[in-house]
Amino acid sequence: MKKQQKRPTGFTLMELIGVMAIIAILASVMAPGLTDAIDKAYGEEEVGSLEVFGSALERHILNTGEIPSMDTSDWAPAIASLTDVPVDKVEFNSRGYKRQLYIDPRFFTASDTKFTGYTQDAGLAGAPNSPRMMLISSLDGNLPKAPKTGASFAAIWDQTDEAGVVAGKKTKIERLNLGSRFHLLVLTNSSDQQGAYALGNGSQNPVPAAVGGVDGTIERYVIESTRLKLHASPFPSGDLETTVLLRNSLSAHYVTDGSRWFWERS
Repeated sequence: MKKQQKRPTGFTLMELIGVMAIIAILASVMAPGLTDAIDKAYGEEEVGSLEVFGSALERHILNTGEIPSMDTSDWAPAIASLTDVPVDKVEFNSRGYKRQLYIDPRFFTASDTKFTGYTQDAGLAGAPNSPRMMLISSLDGNLPKAPKTGASFAAIWDQTDEAGVVAGKKTKIERLNLGSRFHLLVLTNSSDQQGAYALGNGSQNPVPAAVGGVDGTIERYVIESTRLKLHASPFPSGDLETTVLLRNSLSAHYVTDGSRWFWERS
């Protein structure tokens, strides 16, 4: 009998081509969904990172009485100091693009002025006009430079049609409004000698003396959690009398009971 020939094992060229075609079709169907899932995961991770960084930045401001400038070398180390994240990981997102800190050019006044940082010494003579800032990150490229006008900043904050940066799947924004973190401090002096106050570890600042029977008064806006030190007269040699941690607006009056002068909260 004639022996039957065995068919060669393995795939034929046509079978391989068919398998590759099926794989290509499946890949074309699955790729967009897979890409979207990856982008979504990166986006959710970035939202969490910006929330952590925003909280750390606010804590830095409350702890130190200092607001960093928009220079990365200023704000990134401030955030890193209160997190477990290295400075370079604060500066760059997981896709390797730089994060940005935008600060309202109308932070202090209604005029557009580049924000260059703030170190609290004597406090602000008036309430800040628009103390807002945004931590922004794009997973699709580097961001444009910070807006130079309050209107441009507000457009991004409010996401109007004029916004230069639009939030979405690949662009995330963390907003910080420090308006509620500034409290009014009112100090009144009935003595004919200047009293004094100091904020945090700063130097003493005079409280005007009474003149012609009219109390001297000073008003300042101070960052929450600042340690307020009240000194007896005369400025600047008066002894430290009391220390208060500012949590809300506060008024204090330098008065006498007829035998001594002292600070009294009102």
